[in-house]
Amino acid sequence: RLDALAAGEIDGALLAPGSAPLQRDRPASRLQTGGFLLLYLNNQRAPLNEPSLRRALAAAVDTGVTTAAAGNAGSPGSGPIVPGSWAYASPPQPPPSDVGALFDRAGWALGDDGLRQRNGQTLTLELATNADPLREALALAVAELLAAHGVEVNVSVESAPELLRRRVLGRDYELLLFGWEQGPDPDPYSGWHTSQIAPGGRNVAGYIDARSDALLEAARLTVDIADRRALYAEFLERFAENAPAIVLLYPQRAYVRPATLAGVTEGLIFEPSDRFRNVHAWRFEG
Repeated sequence: RLDALAAGEIDGALLAPGSAPLQRDRPASRLQTGGFLLLYLNNQRAPLNEPSLRRALAAAVDTGVTTAAAGNAGSPGSGPIVPGSWAYASPPQPPPSDVGALFDRAGWALGDDGLRQRNGQTLTLELATNADPLREALALAVAELLAAHGVEVNVSVESAPELLRRRVLGRDYELLLFGWEQGPDPDPYSGWHTSQIAPGGRNVAGYIDARSDALLEAARLTVDIADRRALYAEFLERFAENAPAIVLLYPQRAYVRPATLAGVTEGLIFEPSDRFRNVHAWRFEG
């Protein structure tokens, strides 16, 4: 598609997140996709079963930095509901904190070698992801950010089928960088409710929180949008407090178009065809 654009063979194209820089004479709308890339923390495996350590790891990962490292292929992540959705709420802003102090309170102190240690054990974690340039860039950025706080992270890159079979379905991981696709209804139940931990469920993190369960269940029992929005806002607060995962990036796709085409709006798309939602307002100028 990039070659066809450069050759003038096509007038427009929807490009994948992280595509090569576009020609200056080709304006592009940035369209938010209905998904996100996230770093799962295995809540069922020590020491990541401790919320205090997960909070320290989440505080150490600056999603603005990881997004920049990934070529600004989207907007920085914050929680498991995509911006632009009616259910999205700005995440609670935690008070400024010393990341090192969070690790200290979790019991992981810096050793003489510059690594976090507890009871003679070094905090060394494996981060698995699949062979994809965007995900690999994010994984390396995460490893570098955590290394700055004394956490040793070894990045493992595998084929997508192997990652899905062994790591995702088998829950055999410590840190897992993977993607999530969200439909038009933002209900996060399938990803974070305790009932979805069972084999075949999508609660890959193994997240258990009774209050989160109650909020997700209540949101499924009402059709009132305002009530659902309030319930999801509280769920996002619980998510930030328990840090079962770190949402790194909301990928965006560029819709390249002719310079004379006006009326194209930016927004949230779940299917590629969603970019034509307001096609009745498009027009050529000049």
